[in-house]
Amino acid sequence: MTPRQDGEMREIESAITPEQLVAKFAKAGISISERTLRERARQVGAYRLIGKTMFLMPEDVEKIIEAAKPMPRKSALTEPKRSARKRMS
Repeated sequence: MTPRQDGEMREIESAITPEQLVAKFAKAGISISERTLRERARQVGAYRLIGKTMFLMPEDVEKIIEAAKPMPRKSALTEPKRSARKRMS
């Protein structure tokens, strides 16, 4: 086996199925269905597909987790206050 093939094999060994990832999340106390995980992976474009088989690489899992972060909301506290004069115009 060439060094490149050896590296590719190690990379393939780090692949994980959505079912396996759901089980890892469950062990950590995070409840998510396999269906929801698959949908999120598709939304973010963080998955691999060979035939009908979906699998995830470590970088895909990172993207899925990063996309799960809530976006900060704009609130009245963060918006600049407008003066009464500007509101009347």
